[in-house]
Amino acid sequence: MEPRTTASTVTALTHVRVLDGERLREPATVVIDGPLIGTDPAGARVVGCQGATLLPGLIDAHVHVRDAETLDRLADHGVTTALDMGGWPPALLDSLRDLPGTTALLRGAGPGRRARQPPVTHAALPREQPARRARGRAGLRRRAGGAGR
Repeated sequence: MEPRTTASTVTALTHVRVLDGERLREPATVVIDGPLIGTDPAGARVVGCQGATLLPGLIDAHVHVRDAETLDRLADHGVTTALDMGGWPPALLDSLRDLPGTTALLRGAGPGRRARQPPVTHAALPREQPARRARGRAGLRRRAGGAGR
């Protein structure tokens, strides 16, 4: 760990349980020193967490990435990992992987990986009339073998 700048920039979270991606660890001390995480609380501002859980970041499991700015906006809101649901073209998504200082991008769907489903129109749903939505749901139920209402 590099030398600390000032005590006011170092925070020690005591008695915090860390979710490490595999399990919830026993309460411990986590020190945040700017962009670095460590365990030496010397000179740090102490925050008692009494068994609270610390997540290393949020995961958004359904995003549509269009550019690096999308990843930056996610990172600004605490999302450290995003699962893309079919951004296009694949070369664009490949170019956005492993960019330093932003959200990690994983590919969740795309050509050859999409589940069979009716066309999705996320953005159109709030603007549709209720009767039109009801007709659409009835059609989906009939195709899925359910009773249409």
